[in-house]
Amino acid sequence: MAEKVEGLDAGFVNDEVVEEPEKKERNNEDLILRVVQNDIEAAKKNNREKAPEWDECYKLYRARSIGTERKGRSQVVSSDVQDSVEWILPQMMRLFFSAEEIVKCVPVGAEDAQKSEIHTKLLNYQFLQGNKGFEKSYLWMKSAFIYGLSILKVTWSEEFKENPFEFAELDEASFLELEADPEVRLVEFQEVSQVLPAPEVLGIKWGQDQVAKVYRDVVGTRIVKIYEGPRLELVPLEDFYVDPIATSIEDARFCCHRVFRTVDELNRMQEAGIYHNVDKIQVESATGHTDEADTRKLLRASEDGKSAPWDLTEPIQKARKEVEVWEYWGLIDPNESGRLEPYLVVVVDDVIIRCERNPYNHGDFPFVALRPSMVPFQFDGVGMAHLVGEFQKAKTSILRQMLDNLSFINNQMWLVDRNAGVEMESLIQPRPGGVVRTDDLRGVTNVTPQPLQGVSIQALEFLQTQMEQRHGITRYNQGLDAKSLNKTATGITSIMSASQQRIELVGRIFSETGFKRLFQLMMSLNQQFISQDFVIRVFNEPVEIKADDLKGNFDVTVVVGASVGKEEAEQQYMMTLLQMSPQLMGYGVMTPQNVYNIMSRFLEALGKKDPSEFIAPPQPGMGGLPNGGATSQGPGPGAGPGAADGLSMLAAMGGAVPGATPGEAG
Repeated sequence: MAEKVEGLDAGFVNDEVVEEPEKKERNNEDLILRVVQNDIEAAKKNNREKAPEWDECYKLYRARSIGTERKGRSQVVSSDVQDSVEWILPQMMRLFFSAEEIVKCVPVGAEDAQKSEIHTKLLNYQFLQGNKGFEKSYLWMKSAFIYGLSILKVTWSEEFKENPFEFAELDEASFLELEADPEVRLVEFQEVSQVLPAPEVLGIKWGQDQVAKVYRDVVGTRIVKIYEGPRLELVPLEDFYVDPIATSIEDARFCCHRVFRTVDELNRMQEAGIYHNVDKIQVESATGHTDEADTRKLLRASEDGKSAPWDLTEPIQKARKEVEVWEYWGLIDPNESGRLEPYLVVVVDDVIIRCERNPYNHGDFPFVALRPSMVPFQFDGVGMAHLVGEFQKAKTSILRQMLDNLSFINNQMWLVDRNAGVEMESLIQPRPGGVVRTDDLRGVTNVTPQPLQGVSIQALEFLQTQMEQRHGITRYNQGLDAKSLNKTATGITSIMSASQQRIELVGRIFSETGFKRLFQLMMSLNQQFISQDFVIRVFNEPVEIKADDLKGNFDVTVVVGASVGKEEAEQQYMMTLLQMSPQLMGYGVMTPQNVYNIMSRFLEALGKKDPSEFIAPPQPGMGGLPNGGATSQGPGPGAGPGAADGLSMLAAMGGAVPGATPGEAG
């Protein structure tokens, strides 16, 4: 290999052109930058086309103006979209959070059976406690119902906090130990030299006086890790950019997350080794909150009567300025080799501040899309605003006409002769007992319109019925139909079961296309990054998590609870069996163990997760159990005493069942 000759231009060795070590990497970054910027521009155009639709969905949900308002007329807006979203959400949350565990890991091989239980406890802990899973799920599903699409980001996070401490005095050894601790940052202290006199014996000093250092008023902070694991973040649609031709996250060529970071954050992340080239960013001219997506945020804020959080004066300090940062996750061919590789590229304007292969072993994009109703060959789904929006506008128009008509009737309208000498102010603003003076009684004529007929109410009822058929949330589900009081309980259960079908389908779609992928990504991150043993508390019991226990192959199953109608039907079935148990025992076709199983299912249908709190399994020696001395016959001739005892116990149990008659109990 040729050696570099002093005095020659950089890049030339013995008259031969040699590529600088970093030149190839820089050229690759130039190529990557062009690819990333082209993809971002394509995604921006796609979002600009969707932005008006998203704005319309938000206005419909918040029951804002529909654009047909007239001055002096009714401004009321029907809130059907909001009502539909708020009514379906409780049922969705009940489907996913009715059980203590929302996710279960199933081992692929028998050797991973015990490890799957550890995985199950860890994932439930990280989701419910570490990430406030209930709140995240509520907002994730709510956004999906409003817009038809909602995005959740799943990354690995290590979070710390600084705990302050203060010591009045420390000796030198303790201070040096504290100073050497990498997790400790000393803020201030006072170093004092202290003379320790040599010991005296009979007035004679043995040795010399020693000078020791003492540290007083030691103030500092200790960095404590408060969480390490998957971190879930709900991404606004205006900050999420995806491949325009993609129909799902899985088949997209790239996904982008636009974030805003202060100059201080960028510098700190460069010091941590995450970013580079931060000093090349032209902060003064860097892109800030100026994109069309920010106009959407400002519109949303103004609709709510607030100003946007960034609608402030330019910060005086450079470290406070926020710049637009693009996190690009995509498939790139960095070396023109003809093979695409998963990459993470972070860009600020024309500067790449991070460029590396996808840091996650799963190799996927860290985003999960939630869609309540999927459309074939399209990325976006269908939300409540799409289903109910036209009905809301129609009902709004009818309600406004009804209110305007009522206002005309109560305030009346008059036809007035210009020369009748009428006091117009008294006529325009009538009051009880008021007097309107006029020179000609024939110059004033009542032209108040007639009251609206019942067709308006019928039209509203028709629209309501059509809307319920479209989204499946009926007044039976909401408990608002007074007519249901006149129907039988069985009939109402059947009606509710039928109406729950669409809601259950949405829950299953959420489970299979959203939550399942979410937990798969979380499990992969745990297997990749957890390298030390630690302890978590699940249901107030400590669970030790070992890194070796996370290795293996597992499937993920999301626990989706039954609907309200099915739970009630299950309760009725179990109650019927309990009431029939004494007679069935008499015929020898049921045992105490069967009754115990039925009672356990009944308690589970009531929401009791641990039946052992209320009932105990039958013990050997009772009628109908092995080695219990009972035959398979009923309590007739040949039946053992155990059968009689068991039957009497079942009779008592049957009598305790709600709704059982004395004959059924005994």
